[in-house]
Amino acid sequence: MTAAVESEDARSAERARADDERSTPRRGGWGGWRPGAGRKPGLRPRVRRQRAPFPPGTPCHVTLYVRSDVPSLRDPRVRRAIERSLEPVLVQEDFRVRRWALRPDRMHLLVEADGVDALTRAMRGICARVARAVNRAAARKGPVLDDRYAHRPLPTAREVREALAAWRARKPARAAPPASAARRVSASR
Repeated sequence: MTAAVESEDARSAERARADDERSTPRRGGWGGWRPGAGRKPGLRPRVRRQRAPFPPGTPCHVTLYVRSDVPSLRDPRVRRAIERSLEPVLVQEDFRVRRWALRPDRMHLLVEADGVDALTRAMRGICARVARAVNRAAARKGPVLDDRYAHRPLPTAREVREALAAWRARKPARAAPPASAARRVSASR
């Protein structure tokens, strides 16, 4: 009988040790439940894929989507703030904004970049500038842009002209540097 009591005491001590291990949080290591871990719920899965390479100087159509709680980008104060924020970045060494147009819920840009890295760097800066300008003009705080920007290279002059024609058909509030991207592309080919 003493052997049974000893084995019972050993089992209860083992259970107590296991309970202690489960209740104390582990430092480092892999796996297990963590606050905030896992896939976030929502309508759009956030699938990130690498941007496709394109030849230097190829015009790209870039779209920045705005969150639903942000006021219209066509509001005069917001539009002026965006114009002022974009002035310093219209022409850089490896990135140029040729045209841009505002919609109430998004912003279209026709840009030329010397590669995917240049486009990524410049768009990161433009996104930050636009967000700060919109927040300042609308006297608000918080995120402005919904997810990341979307871009599509426009390798032919015809695609550039069609993109510009689509913007003009909708009569957007827009500003542009003097040289047209469509003329530049057709002259270089």
